[in-house]
Amino acid sequence: MSGFSERRALAASGERSILSLIEEDVERLRETNARYDYLSIEASDCLERARRLDETAPTDRGPLAGLSFTAKDWISVAGLPAGRSFGAPFERIAKRDAAVVARLWQAGAILLGITRAVGDADEAPGPVNPRAVAHTPGASSRGDAVAVACGGAFFGIGSDSGGSIRWPAHCCGVVGYKPSSGRVPSTGHVPPIIGLTDPRTVIGPLVARVDDLLALMPILSGADGIDATVTGWPEPTVRRFDEMRIAVFDRFDDAEPDDETMRVCAAAAARLQTLGATVSHETPPLIETAFAITRAYWRRPESMSNSTWAPPYPSSLTADEVEKSLFDWDRLRRGFFSFMQDFDAIVCPVAASPAPAIEPDYRVGAEDYRYTLPFSLTGQPVIAVPAGTSRDGRPISLQVAGRLHGDEELLAIARAIETALD
Repeated sequence: MSGFSERRALAASGERSILSLIEEDVERLRETNARYDYLSIEASDCLERARRLDETAPTDRGPLAGLSFTAKDWISVAGLPAGRSFGAPFERIAKRDAAVVARLWQAGAILLGITRAVGDADEAPGPVNPRAVAHTPGASSRGDAVAVACGGAFFGIGSDSGGSIRWPAHCCGVVGYKPSSGRVPSTGHVPPIIGLTDPRTVIGPLVARVDDLLALMPILSGADGIDATVTGWPEPTVRRFDEMRIAVFDRFDDAEPDDETMRVCAAAAARLQTLGATVSHETPPLIETAFAITRAYWRRPESMSNSTWAPPYPSSLTADEVEKSLFDWDRLRRGFFSFMQDFDAIVCPVAASPAPAIEPDYRVGAEDYRYTLPFSLTGQPVIAVPAGTSRDGRPISLQVAGRLHGDEELLAIARAIETALD
């Protein structure tokens, strides 16, 4: 049983008050934050929310009662700052909760604080990686990855545009989940996620174990009546391992892993094959074009508002360059879609190496996202799951990517990779 499951069971049993559990969590949060510096601001109402839950009938407390969590600086929480890592023009005091936060409140979860994110106004090194203190904890959702890795909270809520959940999860040795595009509403994200102009960014959780996602995703998923990109999806079909076809790759024209990453990837492939899956080494088509498509996307401005066009800077692309980037993007999506007709999942590295050492003036670079960028462009669901360690003990994670809206099937594959470490 994971710590997540143990806390749910303890809270449901009534052996301890929710307040006493959250008081312990706040103490642990402060202790770990003093060492790892991942918190931007503490939630001042967490103990009062815990008291109110204790006064509520156990059957009405919600399925996550007693579980503490953190949220990335870019996820709005009413009354707290949002977008601080960007500075002007995005920083503001949130007027209302993001859709995912409102759902977690309703489910009984308790927010302990807002974590530090990386943005244009944030300099390295930022939060400290508890699994490798001299190495980077990753990029923008790193505060939540650190919080989960050091036990400061049971889960974190981050967002992922090109790998911002998956890469910190890899660096810190936790599970990071990028849901299928259209599963989780993005309402309340800062900067705003506008479906047609930003189809890459999704909100998702970081947790300690794959099974923790089973309790979280049903709560986070589904339409909120505001985000028009969130629609229905087919009923899940979860195959047995002996029915699964899994593609594995560790390199392509633009990416070359180190020896330790290749070793971990090969071990995971052998593990899945032992369980009965048909595993073949295949690389999706056009994957090497993902970086150029993403670089063109980064040159396009995004609006500071989802109701009026208010970009902070003009586009540096011509109209023809925008149209060509969209053509290339759609061609990549079609190529991956066709590829996934033959496979239930893809397994590949999150990054070419474990977390890099923090050197003077170190900053996360675009090169770090070579393996994660393609799956943001395709909208596929991806779990970053710890799969091994380097010789010096740094975590090494793998991505498990599935068919669009085939989220449920990924859990069994990711769990098999995760349990090989137990």
